[in-house]
Amino acid sequence: STLVKREKASRLLENSIRKAHSGDNSNDDREPAQTPPLETENKLLSRLGAGQWVEFELLNGVKHRCKLSAHIPEADSYIFVNRMGLKPVEKSRQELLEDLANKRVVLLEQGLIIDRALNAIATNLRNANKS
Repeated sequence: STLVKREKASRLLENSIRKAHSGDNSNDDREPAQTPPLETENKLLSRLGAGQWVEFELLNGVKHRCKLSAHIPEADSYIFVNRMGLKPVEKSRQELLEDLANKRVVLLEQGLIIDRALNAIATNLRNANKS
């Protein structure tokens, strides 16, 4: 509820700033029309399937990669595992939607992961040859 209050206050402030810049002196404090809440995040989440890698940003700013191991709709639960197969993260759909909206989780493209892995291998091989 605190997050909702902050978002509403932010929208009202943005609306006031917009009115001030446009010269609109009306006293209408209604919120501007917006797309349905979390519509973009819902679309992203609908693409999330087992085996998809994501990157979570922890409270201390550290980024942590995990793979979706299972989605259990009956329990409203998404279970993520790390590279060793341990379960460090379990989230509900709403928690994931909020994390996506606040950029605390990013869906990673498989091609980028493979490219990064190949680059890391190439770098390690170059460093080994220099030694």
